[in-house]
Amino acid sequence: ASTFPTTGSGLTVNYTFTASGGTESGTRVVVESGGKEYCADAASGTAIPWSSFQNECWEGGANTPLPAGAAISKVSVQILGSYEAPLTISNFCITGATVQ
Repeated sequence: ASTFPTTGSGLTVNYTFTASGGTESGTRVVVESGGKEYCADAASGTAIPWSSFQNECWEGGANTPLPAGAAISKVSVQILGSYEAPLTISNFCITGATVQ
């Protein structure tokens, strides 16, 4: 496994997917550093400043910021849905990621 440092201003991830059967309520980009996951609300193709990434980024979570200069070992995308109805995701594709 390799890592990359959080240099520059942030990260942009481009992705596409189709959601059906439930309510899609947003997406998050998740990075892993030092065995912890840090997340930030996201939209495909929109730059996310490193300062927006937090451990447990949801309401009521720890909201601990990603340490400056942290080494990133993984990037993923979470698709959020409601608890009321199952959400089916298809045609999911990460088409690019750029560190600014």
